[in-house]
Amino acid sequence: MITAALIAARRRLARSPGFAVAVIGSLALGIGADVTALGLADALLFRPPAHVNDVDRVVDIRIRTYPDYVDLRDQARSFRGAAAWWAPPKPYAITVGERIVPVQQMFASASLFPVLGVQPWIGRFYTSAEDQPGGPHLAVLGYGLWRRLFGGGHDVLGRTLRVAGDVYTIVGVAPEGFNGVALGNIDLFLPITTTKFDAGAARLTSRDYSWVRVLARLARGVTMAQAQAEAKVIYRRGNPDSKTYPWQIAFLGGQPAAVHPVMEQRRELAAADIPVTLWLAGVATAVLLIACANVGGLLLARAARTRREIAMRAALGGSRARLAGGLLLESGSLAVAGGLLGLLLSRRADALIRGLILTDVAPVPSPVNGRLIALALGVTLVTALLCGVWPALASVRGNLSLEIASAGRSVATAHARARRVLLVVQLGWPSRTSETSVLVPPMS
Repeated sequence: MITAALIAARRRLARSPGFAVAVIGSLALGIGADVTALGLADALLFRPPAHVNDVDRVVDIRIRTYPDYVDLRDQARSFRGAAAWWAPPKPYAITVGERIVPVQQMFASASLFPVLGVQPWIGRFYTSAEDQPGGPHLAVLGYGLWRRLFGGGHDVLGRTLRVAGDVYTIVGVAPEGFNGVALGNIDLFLPITTTKFDAGAARLTSRDYSWVRVLARLARGVTMAQAQAEAKVIYRRGNPDSKTYPWQIAFLGGQPAAVHPVMEQRRELAAADIPVTLWLAGVATAVLLIACANVGGLLLARAARTRREIAMRAALGGSRARLAGGLLLESGSLAVAGGLLGLLLSRRADALIRGLILTDVAPVPSPVNGRLIALALGVTLVTALLCGVWPALASVRGNLSLEIASAGRSVATAHARARRVLLVVQLGWPSRTSETSVLVPPMS
């Protein structure tokens, strides 16, 4: 029954392709805008970092000095591993051959990659044995930089680039979309201990420099509360000075060594972008509602034109519920077509908004994921109901038999008018016989 109704709906739409194109286009713009904005909100608030395994076990620890990180890494038993990282707020310039290229770097301990459970795209990551003061200068390229500068060639391994006057050897390429747990796009990963800083080696030895971020993976069977209790003990052990300790507390927002899910940390990093994203979502939802109103008006106008056809079907035995269901399937088909087209448009719009407005939020390899598809289906279903229910009900309510009688009277009236027109034409158009009778006198 549903298949037959869908076939009938398709035939009705095929008879009015302009109407179908107008409805699908309006819905595609509204659904595409709404899905794009909601997808951006999903990326900022809910979507886990790309290539991070079992993200629920990854935590952010409110520690900002490198010596505190070392204490935690070496003493804590609540974690399977800990890692330190820092991404400068502005790009750095590196030299590749004769070219000077601005890139976004991340200074990361070698433990970052195993803690997050990521594998290199090609080559390898630098190891903890290499990530030591005085160790070799090694670099891991981000996937995007690898494609832009080296064309995606596998011969990139072993090539060199110059960072802050030092020559780094490329040992691997990170998988597409991997940015650690940062929100922005990362082009280059460098060992945190072999990188030059303005403060020199003091950055790695003094507790007066708060700059690193620390993440860890909870050990099996360890709760977040247990991990936080141990982290606080280790932190206080390393910061016994009463003058330094309050300063550290103030810098960490009153929560030194607090342990939080890493997704909370990402939301903090996105604090400046969340209001913009929510504003975009509100505007996009308003656009979708306007599109629904316009499409509902088109469907109501079309229902008025096809009411006599619906009355004939009712006279032939079709129930009102079945007729209304067929019309709802018709509007649903239009909404699904508009949703599919809107989902495709959202991929373009996602990249455009990230490039123009949310410039510090990295694009994802595939913005159309399972959750976003489910979201698009939900928006499409709601749109179909908003657009189609009222026109479908308006088409079958009232006395349909009067529509048939009205149609009969209209046809009779049209036939009468046609007969009158033909009579006038006949009387006003001289025949060849009348011309002869006038010109030729009768014979005697």
